[in-house]
Amino acid sequence: MVRTLTAKRARTILWGKLGWHPAVNAWIAFADGAGMPDTIEVLRDGKQSATYRLVGAGPNGESVIAQRVQAAWAVGRTLYERVLRHLPLATPRYYGSRQESRECVWLFFQDAYSRRHQAKA
Repeated sequence: MVRTLTAKRARTILWGKLGWHPAVNAWIAFADGAGMPDTIEVLRDGKQSATYRLVGAGPNGESVIAQRVQAAWAVGRTLYERVLRHLPLATPRYYGSRQESRECVWLFFQDAYSRRHQAKA
């Protein structure tokens, strides 16, 4: 699912001072020492879920996919946390999650799409 989402074109690109954005706040609170993204690519911005590419905010300047989902939908994170990480599969790395509120959870993934294109450059 994440690979499909990351291959999408951005609907909107945000730049400038990005510290106000909830995805940035959640990522920085989750990843101790994480940098501010260069830009935010809005991949999906719905009422019940949203997906953003935080360009340059990840390890070694890679992009991070930040996905906000309803807490009830986040049970799928158990699959990432307890099953997939132990299997020899070629999947984007799951960095982890951060509870935003009782209703919402942020999930953070490696951006396999941008990493693949950076390797070709």
